[in-house]
Amino acid sequence: MLKQTRGHSPSEFATEAGKAEVRARTQASLDAFFNRRQAADLGTVTQQFSYMPAFVVTATAGQLAALLANDAVASVEENGVLTPHLRQGIPLENALATRSRYNGSGVGVVVCDTGIDYNNLYLGNGSYPNAKVLGGYDTGEGKLDPMDRQGHGTACAGIVAGDLADTGDYIGGVAPGAKLFALKITNTPTGGSSTNASMILAWEWAVTYQNLSPANPIRIISTSFGGDQYSANCDAAVPAMTTAAANAVAAGITIFASSGNDGYCTAMGWPACISHVISVGAVYDANFGNNTPCVSGDSCANKIATTGCATGWYVDDTTAADKVTAYSNSASFLTLFAPSNQAYTLQCAYQGSTFNTSFGGTSAACPYAAGAAAALQSAAKAITGNYLTPAQVRSTLATTGTLITDGKVAVTKPRVNLKAAIDTLKPPPVAGINFLPLGIPTTIGIVSKPSSTSFTELFTAGLGNWTANTFGLWSTINGATTIGTGSSKYHYLHRSNANFANLDYRVTMQLSGDAASLDAACLFMRAVPTPQDASGDLYSGYWMAYRNGGTYSIWKVSGYSWTKLQDWISSAAINQSGVNELRAVANGTTLTFYINGTEVLTTTDATHTSGKVGFGLYDAQGGTLNVTRATLTGTAADPAFTVPAVAPPAAGSTADPKTAQP
Repeated sequence: MLKQTRGHSPSEFATEAGKAEVRARTQASLDAFFNRRQAADLGTVTQQFSYMPAFVVTATAGQLAALLANDAVASVEENGVLTPHLRQGIPLENALATRSRYNGSGVGVVVCDTGIDYNNLYLGNGSYPNAKVLGGYDTGEGKLDPMDRQGHGTACAGIVAGDLADTGDYIGGVAPGAKLFALKITNTPTGGSSTNASMILAWEWAVTYQNLSPANPIRIISTSFGGDQYSANCDAAVPAMTTAAANAVAAGITIFASSGNDGYCTAMGWPACISHVISVGAVYDANFGNNTPCVSGDSCANKIATTGCATGWYVDDTTAADKVTAYSNSASFLTLFAPSNQAYTLQCAYQGSTFNTSFGGTSAACPYAAGAAAALQSAAKAITGNYLTPAQVRSTLATTGTLITDGKVAVTKPRVNLKAAIDTLKPPPVAGINFLPLGIPTTIGIVSKPSSTSFTELFTAGLGNWTANTFGLWSTINGATTIGTGSSKYHYLHRSNANFANLDYRVTMQLSGDAASLDAACLFMRAVPTPQDASGDLYSGYWMAYRNGGTYSIWKVSGYSWTKLQDWISSAAINQSGVNELRAVANGTTLTFYINGTEVLTTTDATHTSGKVGFGLYDAQGGTLNVTRATLTGTAADPAFTVPAVAPPAAGSTADPKTAQP
């Protein structure tokens, strides 16, 4: 890049005349430089840019040295080779670890797209139907043959369930054992557009022919198409498509749809915005240099004006594994993230190749998630004897995913983690049989045990199972949200419909806005939340909290009297100002506490054996707490457990040691 005597003003990009002036000035700078230099000094110039005085050149070592020594040159950098990535995407969503056992076998996946090239070597390798593509239809043109001549659908199919391979960067799909059904929804042989009606017909085809192959029933639909812009669920705006989605879900089919590539920060297109659909945004799967996607003018990303995009805007986006792409549409009602960008997948023969070496967008993220769901369903059938319902698929992927925050809008959502999802599946218990070691005389009979219970709460349907204390003003802005005012009070929510004894309790939360790091985000367990004291604090229980300064503490309270189990201490495990998971495990008298998977304390204490669980904010300076997930597995205690009648202490009569700054 050349040095500039005059930079470009952002206002110049606001008008066509201004942009033309920038282009002219840039070209003049390049022409002046080229005219001063002999061709032999430069090497071979292969490309020039329009909005910055820079060019691409193939040069010898001597020519490169001359450029580096030139006073007019500001910088020289290698025109690096960028490689596509499917090998990276599958491991990123932790799908490689389970693929040898649960590869999608016994599951049918419908790909609603531009069709599938069933002649591709890794998609059946000829004839139709074949061993991979079991059936389909062209709803866009009303034809029996769903052959792909555009390429988009074949690329998606390759990510979902392409056969195993080791060619270039292609290693097969996420669920290579799954079977495919090709639903071509585009309205011309090589076209890339569709209609609501074609989409609805495809979904209805999936319902009608769900058991076309009884050994591979259709359980998943992958739809990397969409349009328009909705800032909330769009069921009322697209009632026919919503009904079709509801019908598919009722049939046990889970629908995945890409969130869109406009870079919206609070909106998605349809069908991703339909409440029955799992919407999928995109994360990069690796660092492959800067990416420059086009985005909408409505995007909140740090966009740059250009004539090279139909939208008039692009983003100069740095890449890294698990970074949300700048173009990925995000919103509070987005469901999941999955890998995307520069994916090495399959191509249709009509486009002249077996492989597509640079497929991307949320169009790639959607089949990554759909393939993971196919593998999850395959595992569920093998382990439990039954397929999961669409609601269970959604819940399992959401609650086991790795939480990722979209930096352009601070929306935090789970990125698919397939192994973690499969690890939640348990075989059905053999009721009433107590297996003892051989040689021990005994009678086999019915064994009584405490009742087990669990819950997973994403706070997407309100706070119906949770009760707030006096000062807890909670909403569902981003999960469960409370906003402090600097009141020095406790904002608590507790699970109101059960007491819990042995348990594994996890809460995912993010604390923001407290400049001096005096606010504290906490969980509590085996607790009695009421009667509360004058600050809204607990009557009894175990309490764990962290502050954004990087410290945490753990306490026991009995009748408003607090005893420290761990005083405030620093921990590198805390993600300061970011998302953190607090976890408490109670097994009899053994108590273990974790922060982001790191064990920070194990102790024994027999004071409290059961009680409520909850979480909250100590409001020292007016911070905001967002709780996006709370999960518990364990045993239920007697719900009639009561607390001795006692009056709460008067305001100011007791000191609260845990609010002291360490």
